[in-house]
Amino acid sequence: MKFEAIGISLLIMSGMASAEQFNQLPNSMIMPCKREIPLEPLTRAVIHVLPGRGVNLTFPRELDMDGSTTSYTMSSEDILTFEKAINEANIVPIGFKKFKPDTDIGQVRDFTIATKSHVVSLGLSVDVDPSSHCTNVIFTLTEQERKRLEEEEKKHYKMVLDAQFKERQEALDKEVNEKALLLVAGLAEETPDRWRISEENTLETKKGDQVIGYVRDVQKFGSFYLLSFEIENDSSSIPVYVSDISVRLSNGKKLVGAVKNPKRIEPSKTVEVVYSTQEEIPSTSAILALETDQGLLEVTW
Repeated sequence: MKFEAIGISLLIMSGMASAEQFNQLPNSMIMPCKREIPLEPLTRAVIHVLPGRGVNLTFPRELDMDGSTTSYTMSSEDILTFEKAINEANIVPIGFKKFKPDTDIGQVRDFTIATKSHVVSLGLSVDVDPSSHCTNVIFTLTEQERKRLEEEEKKHYKMVLDAQFKERQEALDKEVNEKALLLVAGLAEETPDRWRISEENTLETKKGDQVIGYVRDVQKFGSFYLLSFEIENDSSSIPVYVSDISVRLSNGKKLVGAVKNPKRIEPSKTVEVVYSTQEEIPSTSAILALETDQGLLEVTW
């Protein structure tokens, strides 16, 4: 009896010690912990999920977690499930859909979150060890990664601006073309004023050939002046290159106009050119200047 009493006392004391240890355990195990993981373009990690508890994945505000460019994929939602981040909270909760102790312990599911800048690939492991579980997993940005994001954002913003500019430019081009067609149609109904000039000049080339400039006439359609002229290359073998075409008055004023420069005139060829401007081209006291690789050719009238 004496030994039985001693045994019972020891058992009670042992039970009290175990109960005391059990009461102390939740203070360290139940408190939700925090685990930080630096984000990279491809971030990989193992996340242990304890039955009866969940995990919160918290992402930086710089990542648009609830945007149209973010995708979520879990290999199977038979045991674990998740909720997408909403309202710019940037928190993705993970929890259990169901749990069977005899089959689900040790099961692993792949969970991928892909944003426009990052791919987060996680292995979700069903674990019953409280020490391996962490409730709050916080993904952080290093200074280097933050700078990379800023550069990507600048490039994206520039692409958006370029696309918007191109769209506006195309709309303006269409509007200009439509107005130009209306203008041409209106001018075609008019009978132009016309005065002949019929002046030419010759430039001798380094090989003894000639480049001939011949100003034919001027036509006036409404407020537009069209100067028609020809450039002839009488060489049998050497092309002539025209770098610039301009018209100026005898007082030195250069007219603002447009011309389709032929640039290269083949041997023994003559090209017809039209210079257009909204400034008056007089019937006298003007000069056509042709800059060529053989020198300057001017035709005065």
